[in-house]
Amino acid sequence: MIQIDNKYMIVKNEDWILFLIWKDSTSFFDDNLFKESALQFHTIVEKLQSKKILVDMRKFNFILTHEVINWRKENIITLYNKLKVEKFAFISEKPSVKQDDPNNTFLTKEFKNEDDAINWLNN
Repeated sequence: MIQIDNKYMIVKNEDWILFLIWKDSTSFFDDNLFKESALQFHTIVEKLQSKKILVDMRKFNFILTHEVINWRKENIITLYNKLKVEKFAFISEKPSVKQDDPNNTFLTKEFKNEDDAINWLNN
């Protein structure tokens, strides 16, 4: 079921996995647009109490500043821990956001394709 399909992202829930698929238009992001989109996703994670999350970063074209990375840790990652998210998969062809904090409740892993990410999330 699709939750969001807007200019910057698609968010859908399939087979107990919450997908966030970033679009090419993220190249027009600024810090505030990123934060606004992250908070939209945050709301859906909270509403659905998602335990498995897949973020497709292949078309994500915004470079996160140190300030935005810290904001994300404080405002987004804390929710994932509160909800006891179990697994968080990234699909990316380049290095993505590190989430390897030992205090996190969830495992994080990067993949090159969706099939491998889904298999890992479901095992």
